[in-house]
Amino acid sequence: STLRICSSACDVLFDKCGLPGENLASSYNYTDGRSLCYNAWGGLGGSSSCDYGPDSALCQSGIVNIDVVDGEDCLGADSQ
Repeated sequence: STLRICSSACDVLFDKCGLPGENLASSYNYTDGRSLCYNAWGGLGGSSSCDYGPDSALCQSGIVNIDVVDGEDCLGADSQ
């Protein structure tokens, strides 16, 4: 399954984390909110969430991918 994440939520995350080396490891590979979400979903190391937590709720949910989308039919974030 694929989880739809609002690009605005990824932008909020990026605003809090900044570029690699500011608040997250400098080895992570992202340049904006969208790429941060895709990298974070993969564990920031390129693996899937099931590789490091096969018994986790996230893995057991069957959601193995994300799609970062514009609009409102997606998982968002409260900016407060």
